[in-house]
Formats: sequence, structure tokens, C-alpha cells
Amino acid sequence: MSKIDKNPVGHINLKDILHINVSKINSLNSGVTWGFELTVPNRVYHLYASSEQERLFWIEGLTSKITKVKKSDEKGGLVGFMKELQIKKDGSPSSSPYKVINEYASGSVISNSSFNGNDDTDEEPDSEMSANLSTLSNKTRLEKELENKENIIGKLKEEKLAFEQYAKELADEKAQILMENKIMMEKLDTQSKDLLEKKILNLEIEIQELKQDMQVLYFDLSEEKELTENLIKEKAHLEKVFNSEKKDLENKAEEYQSAKIKAIELMNSGSYETKESKTTNWSLLFLNLQRASSKYRKERDEYYQKNTRLKKQMENILVLVEKQNPIICKYTESLEKLKKNKNEFESILGRITYCLPLYNSEVAQLLAFLSGSVSDIDSTTTSQSISTLNDLEFYDLIKNYKYQKNTLDEQYDFGWIDFSLNTSSSNFISNSSGENEPLIEGDTVQESKEILKKSVEYLENSLNTLTLGNQELLAKTLPQEYTEQIDNLFQVLESSNKKLIESKANLKQVELDINTLAIGLESRDEYEYKMEIIIDKMEPYLHGVSGVEDSDSLIKEIEKLSESLVSSTNSFKSQSADTDNKIKELEKTSDNVEELISSIFTNFFSHQQKTLLETLDGYLCQEKALIEQQVATPFKKLVHCLLSVKKKCILLKALDELQSKSTKAAAYKAQEDDQLDMMVESVINMFQQKDQQDSAAASAQDQYYDTPIQWVIPPNFQRIDHGSYLFGTKKISTSILAGGLVVRVGGGFMKFEDFVKKYGKIETIKIIKLPNRKSMSLNLKRQSMSFGSTKNLQSFSPDKKIINRPVSRTGNYQVV
Repeated sequence: MSKIDKNPVGHINLKDILHINVSKINSLNSGVTWGFELTVPNRVYHLYASSEQERLFWIEGLTSKITKVKKSDEKGGLVGFMKELQIKKDGSPSSSPYKVINEYASGSVISNSSFNGNDDTDEEPDSEMSANLSTLSNKTRLEKELENKENIIGKLKEEKLAFEQYAKELADEKAQILMENKIMMEKLDTQSKDLLEKKILNLEIEIQELKQDMQVLYFDLSEEKELTENLIKEKAHLEKVFNSEKKDLENKAEEYQSAKIKAIELMNSGSYETKESKTTNWSLLFLNLQRASSKYRKERDEYYQKNTRLKKQMENILVLVEKQNPIICKYTESLEKLKKNKNEFESILGRITYCLPLYNSEVAQLLAFLSGSVSDIDSTTTSQSISTLNDLEFYDLIKNYKYQKNTLDEQYDFGWIDFSLNTSSSNFISNSSGENEPLIEGDTVQESKEILKKSVEYLENSLNTLTLGNQELLAKTLPQEYTEQIDNLFQVLESSNKKLIESKANLKQVELDINTLAIGLESRDEYEYKMEIIIDKMEPYLHGVSGVEDSDSLIKEIEKLSESLVSSTNSFKSQSADTDNKIKELEKTSDNVEELISSIFTNFFSHQQKTLLETLDGYLCQEKALIEQQVATPFKKLVHCLLSVKKKCILLKALDELQSKSTKAAAYKAQEDDQLDMMVESVINMFQQKDQQDSAAASAQDQYYDTPIQWVIPPNFQRIDHGSYLFGTKKISTSILAGGLVVRVGGGFMKFEDFVKKYGKIETIKIIKLPNRKSMSLNLKRQSMSFGSTKNLQSFSPDKKIINRPVSRTGNYQVV
């Protein structure tokens, strides 16, 4: 409906309109005819507009108005916006009222008025109607803007929900990938371990990429949230301004209406006479003042709009720069991984090369010890003959190595150990790793020096075979070309990162300057307020009220306000020109940033760069795996076996020292009133005398280094009660049977001499491995207080497994 008749006939009740929709006739949807339909009960009105935008305006405006009318339960009203003003003339019973019908069609205002008075007063109702229509037009525009912003907020919320759903799908996909990875790990065997690790690494990289994508999505959602909050704030501000302006206009309209009625009454009564001659053209003054105010508002609004556009452009550039951080991090991780592989490649060869002479030195000192180069086993030289200075290096080399025994090692009896660093056998006894330390295989059955010597010789030959067969691999280094390429990649990364940091710093400085620019009024404009005051004062002069003389002070105020408006307009023009310059500079900065980002993508993520990274990483992984398989793993196994033999040698030396001390120590002193204890003393003295004779015979025949350890009395051997003794970690029960000293073992008896030869060394080794001799003595004292009688003594059972555990009185023996 592009035109509306100036003499409307009839009306349509807004509550009766069922719905409004676009016309279904194709001929009314193109060109200059854009139709829409208005449906009421039992009838359909076909209307048209001159453009599609105008048709959309009518549909949205009528729909909004119908909704508000139905909500407020208003009954009736014409299509459009209608107001009626009933004004009667005093003393004129035949006068008809003013009737003002405002139709808002296609942005134009059509008015119809009737009045039975003089023609001179027709201008006053027309000016009133113009003011009312202008107010209603602004109200409609603000309502439409608010509705559009509410629609935008709804769309943004829908997008937010979509992003959250997408993030949830990503999390589900991640969980599914982890589940598939777990199933693959269960199905694959040990032979495909390298391939599986590579697949796991790729999956972890994909997970990292998904996490980065989720971070980007979260950042976008945060930005959308911030925009939504800004829109809500702006909406609240507009509502506040609209309400304030609406209230001011209503007050002015009431005052104006009251003054107009009074002026008309005075004119009709003849109390004032209009001056025949005017000295001042008030209409011209008002026109000039309005023109200055219009220019001022125009320049002010343009300045604020440019500042808003400048800030928005600045925010877009900062967002673009921030989005490069995940890209730089991703590429940095790739290079760090490459550098890690390079360092591991060089470190493996370096550590093996460093440990080779240390290994030979250890072999030499063990062979010297096992060959009996030092005859005096108790001398200071012998105590220091097995050095532990290199054990820290060896332990660091094999700390993550898992020993696997094969058939070739069975004859040498190598086993896994937790080697503790000690400088002598005495320290070995007191600084052992603890009572929970597992016994190495063969600890309870001590090998002879000859067997241990053969084991060391086997380890020496194995190392020689390993080094001779892999001389080329041990001397291998990373090609100079690859080293230069890796260094070049790090230089490019550092340069790009430095430029990006500089750009961000410059942008931050520019952002601080831009944030100082105003983008709107924080409070009411002072010039608009002054304009309202002066217009109120000019109103009598503009209407030509009789008896009002010209005011020189008012004219001066008008001239002063006009000058202020012109000055402020020029100031806004100057500031707007500065903003234009800043916009141009920011566009240049934006071009530089985009060029830098383009170069980052070219340098980091081109096909050539990806191929180079894959080539370098593949070469390093292949060479590292080859070194691990052929050199590192066999060498770690040899080092482990060497430390195992070394610990057995230290244990052997400790047993030698204990046996020697037992032989040279004072005889066991029994209690005189205990016949059984005196027999135990005689048996132990017999052991010492026999051992001295065997040692003398071995020395005479030069058989020192292979002399076996026949017997060892545990160093904590002591009497607890009659017939009850502490023997290592066990409590034994002795008695006299058939004239001989016996020990109860299980359901039978064993001679005391046989018992010492069979279990003395085993119990001594266990005592050696206890962490603290003092704490052991305290436990012995506590146990001795509970052994007041022999009723609870039970026999020793060799069938039980020998382990370290707390005291138990439920078994066949007691453990300290």
C-alpha cells in the first residue's frame, strides 16, 4: 500500500486481524508492486507497497502493533497511529473540534484537520501534529531497533547452543578414539610395539589438535557472548534515553498545549494586541539556530560512528593476531619433538661411549678380586678393592631397563637386582636398600669365586663382540646437512615469533590510544538542553503574541549559543579528521599483520616444510631405534649382569669377613648353670678350631682364591632361654639326643653341625641385608622378654619359604 487516501472511510479493528502474510500472487511480488494480505474474519484485504523493504516495514510494524494491542487488551483503533485532540472554542457554541488523524505510510505523514475559526490559526494545529508525528516516528524506529536486536540475541543464543553441542560431539569423539586405541592395544602383540607407539603418538597429536580447535571455538563463543552483553547494555541505554526523551516531550507538549490555550483565550478576549511593527525577525533567528544545531549533531554523530568503527576494526585485528598463538604453539611442539629426538640420538651414543671404558675398568677390578691378587682379605686394600665410584653412572644408564633372562645366561645365573651404592662391605651391610629388597637369584646359594670369574670373563668377551660388530654404528653422527636444517627451522620460528610479538605490542599501544576516544554521550548534551530553554523563551515571539517586547538579552543568548554550536561543530570536524587518519594507519597495520600471518603459514605449514619435518623426524627415529636395538639394549643388559656379579662379589667378601671374624673372635661363653648351653659352646669352639686348620692348609697350597665358605655363624647368634637361641632371622630349639647336640627341624631333628653348614650362610645373608643393625638389636631385646619359657618354642621347618616378615608364633618357627 504505497498510498493512502487522505479521506479514509471506515476502519479495521486491530484485534480483529488474524494474521498478515506476503501475497501469494506472483504478479504482486516483483517490480514496483509488492503485495501482502491482511486477513480478518470472513474477509481478506489485498494491499501493496512500492518496494520490498516498504512491504517488510508494513508487515513488521502491523504485527508488532497487533501484538501490543492484544496484550494490553485495547479494543479497536485505526491501522497506523491515531490520536484525537478535542479542543472547543469558548464563546462559540457552533465551533467544531480539531480532529487530527496521523497515518504513517511509506515514511510520509498525512494529516487532516478541520476548524471553523480564522485561517491564521491553522498553522498552530499543524505544527502540533508535526511534533507529535516526529515523536511517534522516533518511538517506532527505536522499537524496531530493539526488536531487531532481540532477534540478533536469540540467534546468538542458538549459535552458542550449536557450538556447545559441537564441543560435546568432539568430547564424545575423543572418548571413542580413546576406546578404539585401548582395543587396538589389547589386540596387538609385542612385535608391533614400535608401530603401535607411532599410532598412539599420531592419535595424541590429533587429540591436541582437537583441543586447540575447542579452544578456538571457546574463544569465538566468548567473543559472541561479549557482543551479546554489549547489545544488551546498548539496548538498556537506548531504553533509558527513549524514556527520558519521551517524558520530556510529554511535559513540553502539555506546557505547549496549556500556553497555546491561554494565548488563544487572550487573543479572543482582546487583552493583548500584536505589535504592528517588529524590530527582530524571530523566525530567521530560530531557523539559523536550528541549522547550527543540526550541523552540530551531524558532526557529533559522525565522529562517534567513526570512533566506533575504528574500535571494531582494532578488535578484529587483535582477534586475528591472537588466533595465531595456537598455530605457533603447534609448530613449536613439532620442532621441540624433533629437537628431543636429535638430543636422544646424540645422548644414546654419548652415554654408551662414556660408559664403555668404565665397564672395562669394572671388569678388570672384579677379575683382580676374584683371582686373589690381594691375599689379605681383611686389609684396608682389600676392603677397597671393589670400587663403587662408577655405579651411579651405570645405574642411571639402566634405570628404565627391564632385564629378561635367556637360555645363554642360565649357566652364569644372572638375575635382576636393585643395586645399592656402597664403598665397602661394612657399608654394604648397613646401607642396604631395606628389608623389602628382593633377593637376587642365587643369593641363598653362594657361588664359588671360580664360577664368578667365568661369569666376568663371559661379560668381557660379550662386550668385545658387541663393540667390534658395531664400530661403524658407534662412530655414527648426525649429518651436517640435517643439523643445519634443524637450526634453520628454529631460526625461522624465532624470527616469526619475534615479529608477531612486536606486532602485538604495537597493536596494544594503538589500542590504548583508541580506547580513549569517545563513542557516545555519557550524559545529556548541554547544547540540546540550552536549545530547549531558549526555544521556550522564543515561543511567544514566534507566535506573535501582542504586548511582548523584544528582549536584547535573549537575542544575545541566541547569538552566543549559535557561536558555541559552530565552534563545537568545527572541533568535531577536526577530531573526525584525526580519526580518519588513525583508520588509515590501522588499515596499513592490518595489511602488515595479514602479510606476516601469510608468511607464517608459508614458512610453517607449506607442503615443503611438512615434507622436511617428516624426513628429519623419520631419519632420527629410524637411527635411534637401530642404535637401541643393536647397541644400547645389549649393552644395558651387559651392564646389568655386571652389576649382578659385582653385588655377589661384595656379598662374598662380606661373608669372608664374617667367617674370618668369627674364627678370630673370642670363644662363645655359655652360662655355667646351663648344661645344654655349655655343649653349644663346645660345638662352636670346635668349628673355629677346624676352620683355622683348613685356612692354614689352603694357604700352604696357594688355594686362597677358590677356598669355599664351609660355615658361618650369624653375627646375632645369642641365647634367648634354656635350649632356645636366636639364629639369624629365626629362633631355633636345641636339645641333647643320644649324647649329641641336635636342632629341632620340622617333625624331626638335625645335628647342630649340619644345621650350621646348611642354614648358617643363608641366615647370615639375610642379616647382612637388614637395613639397620641397631634396630635389629632392639627387636631382639623385645623378643627375649617374651621368651620366658620354652612352652611356646617350636621346631625349625626347612620346607617353609624363606622371606622377611614380622614375628609370627603360628608357624613352625619364629622370624625376627
